[in-house]
Amino acid sequence: MNDAFVATRCQELEDKLRADALERKRKQRRRMERERAAKGEFSPDFLSVMRREKIYRRIRYEKALETGELPREFSHIPKGGERFDAEVWEVLQLQRFSSAKVTAYAVAKRMLEEGRIGHRDVNSARQRVGAAIKRSKKLERTRLDDGKPVFPTLSVGEVLESIQAASTYEF
Repeated sequence: MNDAFVATRCQELEDKLRADALERKRKQRRRMERERAAKGEFSPDFLSVMRREKIYRRIRYEKALETGELPREFSHIPKGGERFDAEVWEVLQLQRFSSAKVTAYAVAKRMLEEGRIGHRDVNSARQRVGAAIKRSKKLERTRLDDGKPVFPTLSVGEVLESIQAASTYEF
């Protein structure tokens, strides 16, 4: 009877130590991810979450365009414009998270460097990106029937929470 109690207690302690170690790893990874993001160095996991967030917003945007829930000024958006606006939104967020300049020129330049836009000249892309930034700001304020904005705001903390917990084999 004592042996069973001791074995159970040892197992409980081992489980607690394992859970504590995993929690320390999660906190360490979150701290490292936050530091890397502030430097503009994003991990593949971070970028994956950002892509999912971009797709989520693009789908909400497409739905709002189809159902006519957006203000009249959005009625002139050309086919595929929601994809471009979502791309601009993603790059804009990455610029904010890395504490880089958040201007139409800086966003257009980054989009050109990453091959996200079909322009060759930064100045011509800047005008289109500037208009998309204004639309994305408007979409952050425009609410759909579900009560949520078309483009909900996103923080670094929310992205880090979305990244799956680090396994014990990482680092």
